[in-house]
Amino acid sequence: MAFDPWSQTYGWRSRQYPGGVLGLSDRVLSNVQEANELCSISAGFFRLARSMMIPVAIENPHCSRLWSMPAWSQILRRSDIDIAVLDYCACGMLWRKRTRFVSANVVLSHLVFQCHGTEVCDFTGKPHICF
Repeated sequence: MAFDPWSQTYGWRSRQYPGGVLGLSDRVLSNVQEANELCSISAGFFRLARSMMIPVAIENPHCSRLWSMPAWSQILRRSDIDIAVLDYCACGMLWRKRTRFVSANVVLSHLVFQCHGTEVCDFTGKPHICF
């Protein structure tokens, strides 16, 4: 399994502690802190581009803990931010992978294609591949 510091499967983050749960080993804590720093940097670039009227967008899994981090939850509350949620099966992929796109100075709301099928895709009628 590839390292994903925002994944919910590792148990390194929780709804209560999106920045990292208490009691992590030094190695894991270092990974979480590095990811938190990258989170802040990406949010800073996003805010800078937004303020300079440069089109900017970021995508991450819809349920990612990234969206719960203070830097990003603050951005998501802004009225000038566009949010689109897309399931990749709507684009012909064999997997669903619900993904959130957050943008400023560019409208991505036309990307809102969501599949309501769990095992079988609404768009293709074929089974979803589960990872």
